[in-house]
Amino acid sequence: MGNPTHFDALADSYGSARPPYPAELWERVRRTGLVAPGRRAVDLGAGTGEATGPLLAAGVDVVAVEPGTQLAAVLAARHPTAEVVVARAEDAELGRAAFDQILREPLNSGA
Repeated sequence: MGNPTHFDALADSYGSARPPYPAELWERVRRTGLVAPGRRAVDLGAGTGEATGPLLAAGVDVVAVEPGTQLAAVLAARHPTAEVVVARAEDAELGRAAFDQILREPLNSGA
């Protein structure tokens, strides 16, 4: 696996350079019934919150896991109601919490 923090130095411009997830994806996710107030999700490799934001807007409680400290700082500033965990996904201490869904950035995203 490559360096999980390779985008960290670009935290200020990351969100503007990364395309948003397509509306069709969010419609598919909504149809699962897992995106609703009171549901919980963990966003692994959350970056600056491209998935965290829409989930929060839908009333989902989100734990956003991001290994890059600068990306995590931008994420926390953009989405103060998300719980931000600065760690690699495999090292994140999530306790015994239960989640209704897990989102993760594709391992081979062309980067």
